[in-house]
Amino acid sequence: MRVPCSLGQPLLRRCAVVCRAGPSGGPIRHLVQSRPSNKDSSDDVPRPFRGTPSPPWSSSSPWRDERPLRYDLQNSNAGPSTEEPNMVRQPNMARKPEQLGYMTEEVLKRWGRDRMPRDLEITDPWVMVIVKDQAPKKLFTQAVLKTMSPEKSLRMLEPFRPADPTVEDSKPKLALCKVVVKTEEYQHMKALKARKRKEKAVDPKSLNITWNIDQRDLKIKLKKLMRFLNMGCKVDVQLYTKPNGLPASMDQAQAVVNTLRTRVVEEGFKEYKCEGVVLGSMMFTFAPKEGYKTPHLAPTKATPAGPPQMMSWTETDENDGVADKVEG
Repeated sequence: MRVPCSLGQPLLRRCAVVCRAGPSGGPIRHLVQSRPSNKDSSDDVPRPFRGTPSPPWSSSSPWRDERPLRYDLQNSNAGPSTEEPNMVRQPNMARKPEQLGYMTEEVLKRWGRDRMPRDLEITDPWVMVIVKDQAPKKLFTQAVLKTMSPEKSLRMLEPFRPADPTVEDSKPKLALCKVVVKTEEYQHMKALKARKRKEKAVDPKSLNITWNIDQRDLKIKLKKLMRFLNMGCKVDVQLYTKPNGLPASMDQAQAVVNTLRTRVVEEGFKEYKCEGVVLGSMMFTFAPKEGYKTPHLAPTKATPAGPPQMMSWTETDENDGVADKVEG
């Protein structure tokens, strides 16, 4: 059923005012006053046909009175409405680096790991990245992680350091990261651990031996001395007289000295220093020779490739009789 034009046009005008002006915010009475009156409009105004280009402000309806209202075309003499709330935008409060995702030293302490973060463990939005020993560059963390291949890894070297409030013009320092190759990093860490273990083993050791020591205790001391020398350590052996102890004879003291020197030379080590007198305070210094490699740090021989050769139970001497019985 079609609605006559005389009845439908006022209804459309009223809906246009309420629906388009109300949700947009302004008072309806100002919008109604700014609309052109129907008395000024004439029936001779040509109506646009379909396909005619229309201005951006025009609606899809052919009626001129249904154009959307232009707030910039309202009466400028009208003062601001008291009904509109004062919309004052508050500035955003400055947030801490931890709230933005930056991993400071305090965050790493709460993290509780014995190493620095790597790859997806890094939550900093921006980091300084070192690639192939070049100068560090400021990059977006997610962009760097997207370029990582399975053979590479992003490792954090230094955490984020916030600005110092006590220093003027202090600026925060981004975390320092480096792109490494996993195989090369593994070999580097392995060599570093071996070097630390070697340096720790080279620490000088000391032994105390009395002149009247018996043969059983002397063997224990010599065994401990050989263990230190095999580790690559320099050993200081002090011979002394125990207070309130039994006095030792010259022959017994000389036998202890000869036993020490003979055992060290036989094992392939060297005596570097000897100070003092027999039956008094005497100090020996033993150490490995130059170029000596400790057994636990020396490279082991590579085993031949292929499965190990297994001996058949029929070839052993213990099962010869059993094999004869089976064959018979």
